[in-house]
Order: sequence, then structure tokens, then C-alpha cells
Amino acid sequence: MPVVDLPDFLSSVARRDASSQVSLLLFQAIMFAAVVYIDSDYCTERGYENRKAMRKEFFEKVRLLYHFDVEPDRIARLQALLLMTYWYERADDEKDTWHWTGIALSQIHVMGIHRSPEQLSISPKAKRGRKRIWWSCYVRDRLLALGIRRPARIRPDTFNVPDLTMEDLEMEPFDDAVMSFFGKPQITDSATQRGLMLCFLELTKLCVHIGDILFSQYSVLNNDISKADEKITMMVVPKKSAQQMQDMEKCDLKLRDWIQNLESPCRYKAGQVRETAPGRSALHLHQALLYMIYLTSAAILHRPQAQRLDESSGDDITTRRSADKIADAAGGITQVVYDLHQRDQLRFASTSAIPALLSAILIHLNDIASSRQDARYASIGQFYQCWQAIQSLRDMYASADHVIWFLEAVIQRTNVNIPMLNLAPLNNSRRRKIVKRNQKARKSDEAAEKGTQVARAEDRIALDASNSLITPETIGSEPVGTQSLGESSTGIRKDASNMESQCFIDTLNDPWTDFDAEANLLQALVHFDADPNFFPVSSIGPQEREILPLQSAYY
Repeated sequence: MPVVDLPDFLSSVARRDASSQVSLLLFQAIMFAAVVYIDSDYCTERGYENRKAMRKEFFEKVRLLYHFDVEPDRIARLQALLLMTYWYERADDEKDTWHWTGIALSQIHVMGIHRSPEQLSISPKAKRGRKRIWWSCYVRDRLLALGIRRPARIRPDTFNVPDLTMEDLEMEPFDDAVMSFFGKPQITDSATQRGLMLCFLELTKLCVHIGDILFSQYSVLNNDISKADEKITMMVVPKKSAQQMQDMEKCDLKLRDWIQNLESPCRYKAGQVRETAPGRSALHLHQALLYMIYLTSAAILHRPQAQRLDESSGDDITTRRSADKIADAAGGITQVVYDLHQRDQLRFASTSAIPALLSAILIHLNDIASSRQDARYASIGQFYQCWQAIQSLRDMYASADHVIWFLEAVIQRTNVNIPMLNLAPLNNSRRRKIVKRNQKARKSDEAAEKGTQVARAEDRIALDASNSLITPETIGSEPVGTQSLGESSTGIRKDASNMESQCFIDTLNDPWTDFDAEANLLQALVHFDADPNFFPVSSIGPQEREILPLQSAYY
């Protein structure tokens, strides 16, 4: 996210004198964002339990500086806010990534950054900076909508900022003070600079297509508008109109055009020899993450249509093609994370990898639940590769914890048989310990809500992540899913013939009674991104809400 003029910022840090100062708020925000790239050993040597704990402490510094209003410069405040959008701790946190994105966008509108800077009487450098800030906010808005099922805030007709160009992203040469202080960082390599700039440029184009997908294929519904504490979630509302089908075809064509015309330095190549040149490993990581976002976009585009599989309609071929593309996307995501794991780069993955992994795992679980053995065996290996990837990200992101807990609850409730995966249900005493631990992390005004709601929630969900880490090598699996999304898949998938267009469950009764998990639940989880109706929230206390990544962010 190129919100900062890096040569100027690093020069101010390297000089360490009064001639060039840097915003304290912005400095701490950059330090917070950089924790992702710190080795775990470095964190533990300095007294932190893990990178997640270190990241939390650094964010608290940024948050306090922001709330104390220590930064008078509005641009610096805005830059810091955009970096703060990478924060997420728990699902019921009111000031999560969605909160900070909203504040950043509000300030952008106040400052007029959503308007073209061409007519402003400011320097060309300042104009380029405003464009970079706008498109960084635009990318965050689209990626959050893609990953957390919240509506995109930025409408296409509410801004007129020109598209980014390479000229807007080009950096001035780093001065000698930077080279001496930082020891020639990888970003100073010209090929790496160009590759990273192109990756962000292509990401902005992809995010435009993501916006088209979200606005044309999805509607925003509030699952219970009578509850003030319920958060709006983005739910699939299947449309069977010709217009919806035409929009899907147009979006699919745009995605195919984007991937086919992707600049060579941005293309992800699976299985290539590990790069040793300076900065090339960083470029490979960004190529992989860009490709994962593309695969996730393709999956959400085709979910509404794939839901109609086996309905008696004339567009059955189109429906099956959509189902195939969803499965191919899941296989592609699995291949990318396996490659990053082999290169020891998965630990540097951004938060966008988590919703992608969740989507892929749900699809693999659906195939594992299939009665066809060939489909089961192919999906078990891919499940373990994604499972290990999510486990490794728990050291960094709290959202990975929520995804693991949610998936364990789904697996246990649906009785999906996954070889060598042991998920021990919690006994009552251990449940009470977890409830007590979670209560300490909550605000005092939430404690009164536990009561009978807690007991009911405890009966619904059994969680334990302690014995979940099983490597794919344990079962001798190899990554699959190399097939192009433009081709027909040969994998075997379960039909969704029994799945209703909308699923509503009585929250006063046990939603799992008389529910055919193999035929209905996993299909619905895949196509609806875990509709909150499957885990009714009205009967769950605040300390249990954090296990449900359904009502809030995966970031």
C-alpha cells in the first residue's frame, strides 16, 4: 500500500537530526505494519510471546497517539489511518478494521482526495501522493468487502480520481544516508521496485472488477434489523433474471481479460526455482498474493450461479461451469499456499490470505463429505495443506484463530470424517476455563450478558485447537489445482440439489436436528460464506461471539 513517500520517510529516519522530522503517529503506524515481517525469534528475544502479541502492543501505541490527537498534519493522520486498517483482534471489537476504514474514508471526503487533483494548485509530487492515498483506500475497501462480507463503501459514481499510472508510483533515488543506515535494502533494487509497483497497479485494476462483482451479484441484507448490536453482513441473494446472468458473464470476461493481460513481472509462476537475487523473493510473495486475490474473486463471482446446480433450468451447462471454476479456484489457492510454505514465505502473507484459505477449506470439506472415494482422497490432501497454512498464520493474526475454531466446530457438528485429524471435544470444566478466560478480555458492561446464553452456546459449539496441526506430509499429499480457471474441471463435486435459495433456521430450537449435513450444510457453507443463520447469534453470549467469523471480519 504505497501511501508513504518511502525515500523521504527513510531519509528522515536515517539522518536522525532536526533537519528532517517525521510524524510520530505515522512512524508508529509503519512500525505496527512492519511487525508482520519480523522473525518470531526476534519477538521472543524481546519478551513477546509471539508476533501477534508484539503486533497488538505496537497497535496500542498507534491507537493512543491517534486518540490523543498528537498529529496536526491531516495527510499524516490519513496515512496512519490506512495502515491501522490492518488491525483486527476479535469479532465483537467495535473498533476493528471496518471502523478504521470508515474513518479514513470520511477524512478523505472532507479533504477532497476522492476528487481529481489535476486542477489543484499543488506540486506534481503532492498530486501523485493524493492519487496514491485514494487508490490505497479504494483497494482496502474492495478487499475488505471481499473478505469480511461487509458492503463496499465506495460507489463507482462517487469519485473521479484518474487511474494510477507508473509515474504516480515511481520513487526518487534513495540518498546515501539511507544506504548507509539500512545497508542497501531490497527495495532499492530497480527490478524489484518496478515489479512491486506493477503488482499494486494491477491490484487496483483487479479491485475495480471486484467492485463490479460485488455490486452485480450480491445484495446487502441485515439478518436481524431489530438487534442494534448485529452487524450488517453481505449475503448471497440468488437472482434468476437474465440481467444477473449477463452481468456474471461480463464480470467473468473482465476477469479473464485481466489475468491474460497481466504484466509479466506480476505473473505468479508455481514451482519455479527459488529466487536468490536481491528483492526477488519479496516480488514472488506479492505475485502469489495477487494471484490468490484473483482466485478468490473468481470464486465469489460464480458462487450464486453454482448454487443453482441441478435445478431444472436451461442454463445447466453454465451452472456446472461455475461449480467447476469454484473448485478450480480452491485448488489454485491450495497450490499457492503450499508453494509459499515450501519457500518459508507463508509467514509473511497478508490478511487477504485468510478469507481465501477459509473459502478453499470449505470447498475441500464439501468434497471430503462426498460419497465418491476419488473425490474424497483428492480433497483430503488439499484440506491438510490449507489447514496447516491457517495454523501457521495463528502466530500473526487473531483472525486465523477464529477461522480455526469455526472450522473445528463445523467439522465436529457435521461429523465429516477426516483421516488422522483429532479434534477432542471440550469437557465441562475446560469449557468453563475458556469462558472465564474470554470474560477477562471483555468490557465490564458485557459481563451481564453471559447467564443462560453462555450455557446454551457451550452446548452448541465444542472447540479445541491444541491438537489440530497435522502436516500434509503426514498423509503423503501433493498440491493439485493447477488447472486454468478457463478450462473445465475434471474433479468430482457433490450436487446441491437439496439446497434452498435461502436457508432460515429457528433460533429457538436446535438447528442441527433433522439436518442432513452431507447433503446440505457444507454446500450451504460454501455458497453462502457461512450464513449467520447456520450459527444463530441471538442465543450466544458476548464471550462466544469471537469464535464466529460470520458476523465480523476475518482480518
